[in-house]
Amino acid sequence: TPTRTTTQTPTITPTWSVTPSVTPIQSNDLSDEVLADSPWAYYKLNDSGPSGITDSSGNGRNLPQTYGTPDYGSMGLFSGSGTSVWFNGVNERVWGEYPIDVLTAFDGDKAYTLEAVVNSIGEGTIIHIGNYGMPNAQGFWLSRTADGNIATGAFTGSWTSIVSTSQPITDNESYIITATREIGGTVCLYVNGELVHTGSLGSLRTADPGNISIGSST
Repeated sequence: TPTRTTTQTPTITPTWSVTPSVTPIQSNDLSDEVLADSPWAYYKLNDSGPSGITDSSGNGRNLPQTYGTPDYGSMGLFSGSGTSVWFNGVNERVWGEYPIDVLTAFDGDKAYTLEAVVNSIGEGTIIHIGNYGMPNAQGFWLSRTADGNIATGAFTGSWTSIVSTSQPITDNESYIITATREIGGTVCLYVNGELVHTGSLGSLRTADPGNISIGSST
């Protein structure tokens, strides 16, 4: 059963330029590292709520909508990181809707990186780009499975998931988890900067309108 997941510093970049962050998680130097990669969007999740989440990348891709009652202002996941937001993994999320011209950065044979600092219990979606809950649901995501594995996946004509099985994450511990897709389709999953799984995804499809969502995708 999905239970509470806290998420901090989800980042998205449409180019193959990110070096996955490494342990130990000690300070807000991570913020400088993320911004140096010129991310497409960057959500620190240190907002006071409940009016949504601010994009710290400077690109203005804020998430003004809140579904359910996420816990804003929760304890940060590492020293100097500020606060975080807790989601229940079932029906809590923050999101924003954007037209297709915003999301075309990821449409087709495109690269992406999704990275988040998380502390979780059980399964749940961490971040989803595209849309869901509709007949034409499309997009791609980063999540944690019920048995502690990290996963990424996309709609490439059908839903396809790439799941790591070599290094499950432990309940109630903080991790940096990262999923990347290269042009050509190679997918890599990292835990605290260590490569734990590789796979392949076909060309991505996004939908109009599309959502950027952190938290549950159901």
